Amino acid sequence: MPEVIRHSNVSVASMRKLFEQQSPKDAAKDTLVNERNSLNSNLNFLYSLLDGKDSKRPEKQTLTETPERRDPPPVYGKREGLEAIFDKLNPLEKKQPMDGAQHSSPEAINAALLSKSQPEIKDVSPTSGQGVAPEIALSDMNVSECAQSINELTEYQLGVIETTILAYKQLEILQPMERKGRSASAENSIHDHIIASREHLAELKKTTEGKFAEIKQDRNAHPDELMDAAKLRKEMLAMLTSEYQKMGIKPQEAKKRALVAYNAARTDTLNNAPWKTIQREISHNGNQYSSLQRPAAEMKLGDRDIFPTAYQGKGICSSDANETKHAANLWQSSLSVEDQFGQQQTLFQGIRHGVLSPFALPARSAERIEGAQNRAKEVVTAALYSRPELMARALKGETVPLQLVSTSLLTPTKISIFGKEREMLRDQMQAWQTLCKAESQRDGALTLTVHNDKGEAQEVKVALDVAAFNFGVNEFSLKLGLGNDTSDSYNAVALNQLLGNDLRPEAEPGGWVGRYLEGKPTPENANKVITLSKQLKNIWNGKLHRSDGGEPYKTPQRLMMLAYEIGAVPCWNCKSGKDRTGMLDAEVKREAIAYHNQQPLKDPQERLNEKDTQLLQTVVLQSGNLEVQKQNTGVKGNKVAKTFKLSSMNLSLTKRLGLGDVWSKVKGLAQFAKSSSKRSL
Repeated sequence: MPEVIRHSNVSVASMRKLFEQQSPKDAAKDTLVNERNSLNSNLNFLYSLLDGKDSKRPEKQTLTETPERRDPPPVYGKREGLEAIFDKLNPLEKKQPMDGAQHSSPEAINAALLSKSQPEIKDVSPTSGQGVAPEIALSDMNVSECAQSINELTEYQLGVIETTILAYKQLEILQPMERKGRSASAENSIHDHIIASREHLAELKKTTEGKFAEIKQDRNAHPDELMDAAKLRKEMLAMLTSEYQKMGIKPQEAKKRALVAYNAARTDTLNNAPWKTIQREISHNGNQYSSLQRPAAEMKLGDRDIFPTAYQGKGICSSDANETKHAANLWQSSLSVEDQFGQQQTLFQGIRHGVLSPFALPARSAERIEGAQNRAKEVVTAALYSRPELMARALKGETVPLQLVSTSLLTPTKISIFGKEREMLRDQMQAWQTLCKAESQRDGALTLTVHNDKGEAQEVKVALDVAAFNFGVNEFSLKLGLGNDTSDSYNAVALNQLLGNDLRPEAEPGGWVGRYLEGKPTPENANKVITLSKQLKNIWNGKLHRSDGGEPYKTPQRLMMLAYEIGAVPCWNCKSGKDRTGMLDAEVKREAIAYHNQQPLKDPQERLNEKDTQLLQTVVLQSGNLEVQKQNTGVKGNKVAKTFKLSSMNLSLTKRLGLGDVWSKVKGLAQFAKSSSKRSL
C-alpha cells in the first residue's frame, strides 16, 4: 500500500502527483482542475465587480488547491426547523454558516475560502471512509447508478447560476425603486454594475454548460467537486447581498433580501420547468410492474388540465409556500401490472401532495385559510379524476359520492423550532372539515369546477367525506414521542369513521369498511380488507404507531392499502410531498407487489427477509420517487436517508433498505435540496 502522508508541509503539486498515483480512477484529474480554473476565473471577475476593483478579468487562477481531499459536509448554510434539530442531535453534521461576508478582492475571497478549515466527517453511511460511494457502472439512464452523480451535480450548479441570473433580473426592476436620493451618476453606476454582473454570470453559465457537455460517462463526484458545488450557492448569495448593500440597504437587511430574492427565483425556476408524467418499470419474479407518477399538469380529459386555473404544463414545487390557488407538488401515483389477458391491472392508486397549508403566509390569516381550502379542493378534484367512472357520472350532472382517506405524515409538536408542522396540520384539518361541512356543500354536495374533454369549464358535484389522519414517521415522533398526542386527537375520530366505534380486533368492522363489506365483495378482497382492518386495530390498541418497531410507515401504509381496497381514494402528504411522502409511496408499492406474488400481508413490525429487502430497494429506486424529488429541488435524493452517531436515534429504514450502495443512491444529493419556502419579507 502507498505510504500515508501525515505531514501538512507537503507541496500541493507533490500531493496531487501522489494522489493520482494512488487513484487510477482519477487519471482525468487534470481535466477537472482545468475546468475548475475556468469556473473560478469567471467567479473571480464577478467578485472584482462587486468590490469595485479593476474589471480586467484575471488571467491566472488564484484559487490554490488544499493539500488534502475534503469530505463534503452534509449541511450547507442556515438550517431551520427539524433540520436544525438534526444538526444538534448529530455531532457529525457540522454547520457551515452562511455569513454573507463581503470580500475585498478576488484574492481575499480565495484566501477566505481556504482559511475555513473543513471538519473531518466520519460519516456512518455506507460510504464511510471513502467520501463518496464506490463507482458503479450505469445500467439505467433513468436512474443514475451513481449515488452522487457528476451529471446531477453539474446540472445542480447550472440551476444555481440560472437562479442567480433570474434574481439579478429582479434587481434591475427593483433598483429604480430603491433610489433614496442617489445621484443620477450613482444610479447609473449601480445599474451598469448589475448589468456587468449579469453578463459574466451568463459567461459562467456557458462555461458550466461546456463542462456538462464534456462529461461522457457518469461517475460519482469527487469530494472537492461537492465542496465547490456547496460553495457556489453561498457565493451567489454573497454577490446578491453585496448588490443590495450598494443600493444603500444595511448589511443584515441586505442579506435577508438576497436570500428571499434567491429563494423566490429558485422556486419560480422549478415551477416553470416542464412537469411530465414519470413512468418506470419494476421487474420482480418475472412480472413487469409499471409505477406511474402523473403531475397535476397532465391530469387531463382533453387538451387542457382539469383544474380551474390551468397549470399550462408546469407545476407548483414543494417550496412554494405562498401558493393559494394550486396544491403544492400534486401527483397521481399508481402501480399496475399486465394481467393474463394483456390488460393493465391496477394494484394501487392514490393522490400524493405537499401539506395543504400555504405556511409562509401569516398564521390564521384569511388568505392562508382560503389558500388551504383551495389546495384541498384541488386534491379532491385530482381524487375525482383518479376515479374515471365517478368523473363521467359527475360530468353528466349526477352528484357522486367520494370518500378520501387523507394520511398526513407531519410531526405536530408545540415546539416551534420543529418547523411549525403543528400549525400546518391544523390548517389542513380545518380545510378538510370546511369542505365536508353542510354550508360548504350546497344541496348536500361540494361544487367543483373542472374542465371537460372539450376544454370547457363545467361544475360538478360530489358528496365528499374525508377521514383525515396524521401519523408522524420521523425520528422525533417515533423515537422521542413528539406530536403523538396531537396526532391521535385527529386519528381517533378518523378511525371511527373508517372502522366504526368498536376498535377491538375481534369486533367486526363498522364505519366505511363495514358498509363496504355489506356489499359482498369477492372473498379474496374481503379477506384482504378484514386482515388490514384487524392489523390497524392491533396497531392502535397497542399504540404501535407511536414507535418505530422495525417499520416506521406501518400505520399509513396499511391505511392507504385499505382505503384503495374499499373504493376510497388514498391521499397522503408530508410537508413537502417528496421525502416522507415518497418513502410511503415505495412502502405501499412494495407490499402491493409482494401480495400480487402470493405473499400474505405482513404483520405489523414484521421484519423484512432478504428477498423483501431487495424488492423494497428496487421499488425505492425505480418507482419514480427520485425523479419527483428532482422536479421539486433540482436534485435527486431523499432526506429520510440519514443516520445519527447516536444509534438509538436511527430509524429502522437503515435495516429495511440496508446500509449499502442503495442507501447512498436513495440519499443522493439530498444535502443540496435547500429549503426555500420563505419568499417574502
